[in-house]
Amino acid sequence: MEPIPLIFSCDTEDYETPASDDAELLWAQMFARHGIRACFCVVGEEARALRDRGRRDVLAALAQHEIASHSNMHSAHPTPAEYLDELSWDEGVQRFLTGEAPAVRDLRELLGQQPSAWCKPGNSWGSVVPYAAALLGMPVFCDAPFEWAPGRPMWFAGGLLLKYHTSFDRYFPTPDGERFEQMRADFEALLASRWEEAERDGRAPGAIVMYTHPCRTFTAAFPSNFTAGKNPPRAEWQPAPLRPRAETDALVRDFDAFLRWIVELRVNGRIVLTIYRELSDEFRQPPAPWLNPPAVVDLARELAVDDAPLEPRVVAGATLSPSEQFGVIAWALARRAVSGALPNEVPVRRLLGPVDAATGGQGPGAGERSGTVGRGGAPDSAKSVVAVDEVLGAAAKASETSSIEGAVPVQITLGRLALGPGRFLRLAARVLAHLAGGGSLDVRIAVPAGSDDAGLSNHDDFQRLRFQNTWSIFPPEFEGRRLIEQARWQTWSAKPA
Repeated sequence: MEPIPLIFSCDTEDYETPASDDAELLWAQMFARHGIRACFCVVGEEARALRDRGRRDVLAALAQHEIASHSNMHSAHPTPAEYLDELSWDEGVQRFLTGEAPAVRDLRELLGQQPSAWCKPGNSWGSVVPYAAALLGMPVFCDAPFEWAPGRPMWFAGGLLLKYHTSFDRYFPTPDGERFEQMRADFEALLASRWEEAERDGRAPGAIVMYTHPCRTFTAAFPSNFTAGKNPPRAEWQPAPLRPRAETDALVRDFDAFLRWIVELRVNGRIVLTIYRELSDEFRQPPAPWLNPPAVVDLARELAVDDAPLEPRVVAGATLSPSEQFGVIAWALARRAVSGALPNEVPVRRLLGPVDAATGGQGPGAGERSGTVGRGGAPDSAKSVVAVDEVLGAAAKASETSSIEGAVPVQITLGRLALGPGRFLRLAARVLAHLAGGGSLDVRIAVPAGSDDAGLSNHDDFQRLRFQNTWSIFPPEFEGRRLIEQARWQTWSAKPA
């Protein structure tokens, strides 16, 4: 059996409680004692608090491990989800870059590392996050809300996403004398499930990410300063309550024993320890490929039929997201419009899905619900026919827009007909296949039927996506409607890593 990759990830966040500094020191030293390099996802404010409290020892211990960012201020309002929900895509990118850059700067300064990943505080995130975090040099979005399959990363909105899978924290309430055996049994079951999935799917086993909040080994609860939208001034921040010493000692004893057992698993070749930076290197995308005409025409023929699914496809050995497929077909037709011939090769562009559809009141599936594609589209568009040269012109404009904005347009107009990106992609593919087969320009082509939903948007993770009442820090009224809409549109950019 192939060894299963294992990452230990530590959410290092409690800057309000000085006693938590010693918990972070304990965990960093405990991992090191067992020869394990963990990832400490450190809040920018926590790193600054360690500095300002003179805890050079803690900073030095953390620096021996991988460092990721756990946001700049974690629970202080507005959290990333709260401000992103009020902004357009471009505004959100700029706000995130401005707000999170101080954490990256201070983590580099105090811990000597460029953070490898960005870890969401609670459930506070948006589709802007993986895109903007990558711009800040953090290509991995860990503790992500989605992944392609259990332990298998996915590309989404320009970032590499991987979930958390199990934790030390779930065993805090387990009675002494039972904790270690329960942890071992549960982990064995998780290993077995990974190997079963790998054998069933014919691929390498997915990773396991096991997390903890180091502070909670010492504290009886998280701090409550920012609960339910509260935002007190710094002078009024209160530390978290502490556990009894005997309780902490028992937790440390069992967690230490578990790590000792993990080392045995590594020696026996059942697991391989890794970190987010190595994960990023393993799944790094090569330069965007160029496709030859047969590959492009084959893709077009797959997309040209009614209700062709919008899903990742393997084209000439490269896995392309729906957004990338849109870019390929639109670019090929744009060149045909200019040169009078289909191109000899076509570039793949790493496009986002539509970025500001929520602002215009649209969303995946809107066309199917309303009987048109795109608000304001012509009635009965499913029965419409359009001239081939009109599609070529629209494709040229859509391709140019995609290059300028780095994203698929939310709506493409052909005369009085307004099509969403899914319908237009199928139509453009139908025209490309028609021309590649020697078809004439002087014909009209039926607009294919189909939804604008990328197939992934209908999966349970996206259908169940919500923000209200998912994190105690959010104001009770916070719903995150724009964030939900943006996430469903960005399923256009998703594909397995």
